[in-house]
Amino acid sequence: MTSASRVTALGEAGKPSETVAAEAVDAFERFHEGAAAVDEHLADQLQVPLALAGGEVAAPEATAHVRTNRAVVEAFGHDLSVEQRGDRVVISG
Repeated sequence: MTSASRVTALGEAGKPSETVAAEAVDAFERFHEGAAAVDEHLADQLQVPLALAGGEVAAPEATAHVRTNRAVVEAFGHDLSVEQRGDRVVISG
């Protein structure tokens, strides 16, 4: 399966770079082991194209941005479905 994810880990003063790297690797492994095609950050950006052109995409979760963007898309008269399917959320237009 092809997937797209952005993994981040934040450093701060006094936090060893090895700890930051380990946090980034852990985040990547959690995403990679899941059933989603895109991460939750890309999912909210894809909602307008999905509503206009159709299709669906799976993400690990429906964030507040996903829910807000859905309301905005629907306010403009387009249908958008966000539904839980097992360990992922499927967004379809």
